[in-house]
Amino acid sequence: MYRELRKRELFEIFTQLSLANVDTADEMKNKRFNGVFRGLFFVMALAGCSTENELYCDDASTCADGLICEGNACITPEIPDAAGAQEDAGEDPAMADAGTEDAAEIPAVCPEATHQCVPSSPEGWSGPAIRSEALAGLPVDCPTGFEADEHIGGQGAIDQSGSCSCSCGETSSLSCGPGLIEGRDGAIDLFACFAECTSDYCTQQYLSDGVCTAISPSVSSKNLMTRWVGRVTGGSCSPGELTQNFDEPSFESQIRLCTAEAVEGECDDSNVCAPKPRDGFSQNMCIFQEGTHECPVDSMYTERVVIYDGTQDQRSCGSCDCSVPYGRDCGQVDLYSDDSTCGNPLPANTSPCSEDALLSGRAKFTKSASKACSPVEESPDVVGSVTATGATTVCCVL
Repeated sequence: MYRELRKRELFEIFTQLSLANVDTADEMKNKRFNGVFRGLFFVMALAGCSTENELYCDDASTCADGLICEGNACITPEIPDAAGAQEDAGEDPAMADAGTEDAAEIPAVCPEATHQCVPSSPEGWSGPAIRSEALAGLPVDCPTGFEADEHIGGQGAIDQSGSCSCSCGETSSLSCGPGLIEGRDGAIDLFACFAECTSDYCTQQYLSDGVCTAISPSVSSKNLMTRWVGRVTGGSCSPGELTQNFDEPSFESQIRLCTAEAVEGECDDSNVCAPKPRDGFSQNMCIFQEGTHECPVDSMYTERVVIYDGTQDQRSCGSCDCSVPYGRDCGQVDLYSDDSTCGNPLPANTSPCSEDALLSGRAKFTKSASKACSPVEESPDVVGSVTATGATTVCCVL
């Protein structure tokens, strides 16, 4: 209330002073103009407008609204600019401007010369990746731009080549039967030579080991003579020794997966910008996931193959049994002319049955060294197989 009264009093006083001593109409006109101007000046000052000559004040209560009293003058307070406010708040104006520019920056286009837009990997799948395959050895190394992740595995049939062998040692406690010569009647044929020796047409004479024995006339009088070497009897065999001849399991082929390092580039929402495949790799991109899965539904990755990290070899050999060589030869019978020392044997006849009947002569049986046991089956069967382990499912774009 005090402020409003003061304004009116000052305005009336200023107006009266401006109109005093007016003599002519022109002079009155000029003074009225000056008075109005000066009155406007004071009214603006009283209303709080900032001027070069501020009104006098004792404190802020005597200044117009929005002004402050400083040095006994009503002045307009200084308002800090935006940059100053940011600095006071601890923010770098240059950084704020840079962030605004980055937000408005247009994404880079995926460079067609070296990159391509490919379908992104569905949730739970790794990729996109390129694939290299080798039938022998390992595929080529991952090229530049495809080093984000690497996975190697085998696929196809597993080579399970292999065999087993059985070997036996010497017979222990082997017995060797005596040598035997027989005189037979008849022509040389299977019946006459190998039929059971009966007393009506066949006479037998046993020979002790190492003894030069005169042939009995009952034998030498026959027109045929058969010679039988000693036969093995008794004895036993130790267990045989198995040998496994297994090749290292291998897959039909090896596959290397190299995950692309995606780059910033403008592609459709469902695609990413990735380097183009290099030489030696399939041109179709792939995704992969550990385990055995079906390819993702509603995806371009539909060509499915399963690769494996390793193998589990469960092959073994069947039994290796050895048998005593029952009934086999364990010596030889030699014939001599009438020689009491059996020093010069007659030429050997490979046939056990021959027309070697002698009116007089000698025979000697010589036992040979122990015979080795023989395997019941020299090449036992391979038992079991090789199975693949560590499956990874790979799905590629057709």
